[in-house]
Amino acid sequence: MRVLIDKSLVKIEDDRVMLHDLIQYTGREIVRQESEEPRGRSRIWNFEDAKRVLEQDKGSHKIEIIKLAFPKADEKLNWDGVAFMKMNNLRTIVINKGDFSDSPKHLPNSLKVLKWRGYPSQIFPFDFYPKEIAILWLPDSSISSLISFFQKQKASTIQEEFMNLRVLNFSNCQHLEQIPDLSVAPHLEELSFCWCKNLTEVYKSVGLLNKLRMLDAKGCCKLRSFADLMLPALQQLRISSCSSLESFPEILGKMEKFPPSIRYITRLERLELWHSKIVLLPSSIFLMKELKCLRIQNCDGLLLHSQEKVEEQISSVVFSNQQHFDFRNCNVSNEFLQRSVPWLVNVKELNLSSNTGGDEEDDLRRNQQQQFKAQAMKRMILAFRVLIGPGTRLGTKFRFATSASRCWLQRGIGGARSSLRLLNWRRKGLQDNYGSRS
Repeated sequence: MRVLIDKSLVKIEDDRVMLHDLIQYTGREIVRQESEEPRGRSRIWNFEDAKRVLEQDKGSHKIEIIKLAFPKADEKLNWDGVAFMKMNNLRTIVINKGDFSDSPKHLPNSLKVLKWRGYPSQIFPFDFYPKEIAILWLPDSSISSLISFFQKQKASTIQEEFMNLRVLNFSNCQHLEQIPDLSVAPHLEELSFCWCKNLTEVYKSVGLLNKLRMLDAKGCCKLRSFADLMLPALQQLRISSCSSLESFPEILGKMEKFPPSIRYITRLERLELWHSKIVLLPSSIFLMKELKCLRIQNCDGLLLHSQEKVEEQISSVVFSNQQHFDFRNCNVSNEFLQRSVPWLVNVKELNLSSNTGGDEEDDLRRNQQQQFKAQAMKRMILAFRVLIGPGTRLGTKFRFATSASRCWLQRGIGGARSSLRLLNWRRKGLQDNYGSRS
């Protein structure tokens, strides 16, 4: 493998292996030489070959991998659903949607990877228990219940678990109403059920998966409550557009704030929250050393919850990794800006666009030296309505006398007046003190 990497024939990046076309061509030629008939080969990737094997029930124990990519949207596969019965050594199924005349009546228990976008059945076959499964990826599917699949082995006397299961994806499954007990998958690393618009319940074990790195629940508009989280390995948490969410870990009643304990999700790198009722952020969020990106959009009246002991600690956290903050359309208060901006010591992007908070421009201008301590800031996006309004002055050099929609300020904000290098506006009608116009 090292030799192939050195020769640029193989590239490994973000846990993915990418092959040069030459390697792919050579591998396919080797497989073709295994047999003249597709059923005698270890891998099937050609659509016509795969279609013939499934429609004519010509599977065999020699097939280990089958990939089916429909070339046309109106292409249909006419089968009886039992073609996988003869493929008892099948390890990988990859199907990218498509029109099937029937649902699968059998899936091999030898499977390690099942990637089937648009899986056509509401349930798995009753005898499907792939104990070595590593990836179960079924977005845009008709799946309506996972309870029997994950609970039947708990009732078994063997008490086996899905020890190899790493990825579960049921995104955009509109019939799915519940995420069941996942304690049988203790090594799960990625879990996505985003845009499941009829999902109403998430079992509490989801919040106790010690290996979970990514949890994506965005767009679950009927989800009212969420499991308490104790996820030490979590790096990405996505709960944006969950408009009915009423509770969160340690929160009772209406969801109007994050709990201070969110800081204990120590490895979280990205947090996004859109169209939420949350208006109160704990100041402890600035102590999350691994947090690189915080995006909170369309949350009315964003405020910062005071925690004196925590704020004393924040003042000394100069090694923070926090680089991107997006508070678009949140009506951020003057107090929020005055208290939060000085802590963003390594921020590269601060987005306050589409806010109508009131006197932010005066406060920012009066407190430039105190507020903008973020010397590493490379880019700051400010909607015209927030900071730059008719008659607003920036230092002594620029004066805006007419209306505009948005301005972009780069390389130098606030107190570092001499470092302001680029001002790019979208509409004409802006002039500096020397009378030149765009």
